[in-house]
Amino acid sequence: MAVAVAVTVRVAVTVLVLAARGVELVQATPPSASDETATTVLNRATLMTTSSSSRDFLRDFIEEDIARGAGVAADADSLLGRRHCATKYTSPVGKQGARNRRIGRLESMVMGSGPPLVMLPGLAPENGRPVGPIRSGEIGTMAHFADQFTVHWLGRPTQLSSGTTFAELAAETAAALREEFAEPVHLLGLSTGGSLALNVAAEHSDTVRRLVIISSGSRLDGHALSTQRAMIRIAATGRTRLTMAAFAWDIVPPWRGRIPAAVTMFVSGPRLYPRARGLRDLHATLVAEESFDLRALPAITAPTLIVNGGRDRFYERSIVDETAELIPGSRLLVFPERGHVTVVSDRRAVGAAKSFLSVRDRDSQTSL
Repeated sequence: MAVAVAVTVRVAVTVLVLAARGVELVQATPPSASDETATTVLNRATLMTTSSSSRDFLRDFIEEDIARGAGVAADADSLLGRRHCATKYTSPVGKQGARNRRIGRLESMVMGSGPPLVMLPGLAPENGRPVGPIRSGEIGTMAHFADQFTVHWLGRPTQLSSGTTFAELAAETAAALREEFAEPVHLLGLSTGGSLALNVAAEHSDTVRRLVIISSGSRLDGHALSTQRAMIRIAATGRTRLTMAAFAWDIVPPWRGRIPAAVTMFVSGPRLYPRARGLRDLHATLVAEESFDLRALPAITAPTLIVNGGRDRFYERSIVDETAELIPGSRLLVFPERGHVTVVSDRRAVGAAKSFLSVRDRDSQTSL
């Protein structure tokens, strides 16, 4: 993503790009902090409109975040200019673009060559195909795999009605796969897209050849569940800017500039996600995912690779281990130093996923 309006600070761009790359932007703050967060964001946004220098403004509040994050050795200038990480994956394909398509009733983007790989993205304020800088972020994730696969980015159903269930979202996704592909396909799910991929593989096993889930798990619990419920309450108000600001707040650790990220989304979110106004699809998706529980579904039979970061605040290790235990013969890879977002572009994680998806069906599921 990028900042629309006058804010052109690298840290804000980095935060938003990473969030757009198939990873769930966030699920807001714990219930007890929701009101405080809303006030903070509104205050920052008001100050921002009168600031003579957007960069100085953001630097001030990044430094404020650093001061709150005890033990963090960094300064605002280093954060503003820092690259993501030394082991970030660089695609050999680049970001040439993707073709727009529809698969069944779902919006899609396609790029690359090779066997088909369907990618289910993380949560976003809107369920359909993104536009502008958000699109570029999603294409960046697709490009990681496009040198070996024809990558089909597949959005979630839109114009959802109240009470839509996660099983219904999975059923419509599976129907699209059956309509487009004559045989089972590789399925890769990121965060909320990982939950959806698990549901598809469990209840519609005829559609999935091999399954990879990244930054996801068998159910929401702990911090993830409390923030999901907080986000549901905020989205139910229909206040688009406030919801988008809360959306950005929790994904960003305190020492990585969460205040600039939240302010940026408050100011620019509606332009970045023009079809999210009203938040109907976001609210329905959040409510549906809250009740997702792999323990209540049929056992997944497709060969499965589970990839998570050891510092993932949304899917703790106990949930990750539970996910592996629920899928017979699954392979689990945990990168201890990675978080919910950063594991997605880790070169080792990308390489492991590509290797796993390239294994012939007759080979052992645990082979990479």
